[in-house]
Amino acid sequence: MQGSQPNRVLSTMHYANSMGNREYKSNQWQTLAEGTYADDYHLYSVVRSKDLIRTYIDGREVFSFSPGNASPNPFNNPFFMILNVAVGGNFDGNPNGSTVFPQQMRVDYVRFYQYKDAK
Repeated sequence: MQGSQPNRVLSTMHYANSMGNREYKSNQWQTLAEGTYADDYHLYSVVRSKDLIRTYIDGREVFSFSPGNASPNPFNNPFFMILNVAVGGNFDGNPNGSTVFPQQMRVDYVRFYQYKDAK
């Protein structure tokens, strides 16, 4: 989500390609018809299985990433998730005089389930 457009959310996978260069792939922006995502709690889900990662917002799949998106597939290895409130940079630009501080991220819970690879 961009702070300047709080009614839109984007799912993005960041990874390094086989040469070690940074790459990313995203879905289309998910835009609320009215209000902002901060008006209420929403359920954001990431479901990871062998050769597939899917993201959901409030139970609706909005993005998937499979080996066809990157070669080699970087996500069949251990990895981590970051939840943060980023400020500045290329995604939404640097803060200015109209930027409201402090900001916060309210998280009700985070759950992690380990999938079992069928052998």
